[in-house]
Amino acid sequence: MKEYKICAKCKINKSFDDFYKSKKGCKNGLTPRCKYCHYIQTREWRKKNKEKIPNYCRKHGLKTRYGLSIEDFEKLKKFQNNCCAICGDIPNIEKPSQANKLHVDHCHITGKIRGLLCHLCNRGIGLFRERKDLLQKGIDYLNLH
Repeated sequence: MKEYKICAKCKINKSFDDFYKSKKGCKNGLTPRCKYCHYIQTREWRKKNKEKIPNYCRKHGLKTRYGLSIEDFEKLKKFQNNCCAICGDIPNIEKPSQANKLHVDHCHITGKIRGLLCHLCNRGIGLFRERKDLLQKGIDYLNLH
């Protein structure tokens, strides 16, 4: 038997499937607005706030993924002299978006932040699946050739 709920925005009785799940204590564990009303509101907000979106996304992403505030990130960046913790390169603002900033490197098992890396070093560690044995084999291989 399907359950229904009235959307707080459009006032239409809709199936629970038409609402997002919510952890914020909403009734029935669902958001007050239906997915369509949420989409419309988000689209309107994005149109009005185009210049705010990159900073908002960066701030929100750092907080939700790593528990870092912008201030914490800037302190870490200053501690590293705005350089990659591995290669020592400084991000170049003329390069494409991923290459022009430092990325948070963290352990995927513990979640602990290790430092800030350039795009290439961050990708390199990820492509070696954070496995020290594979990285060592790569070093040995390069030393042979």
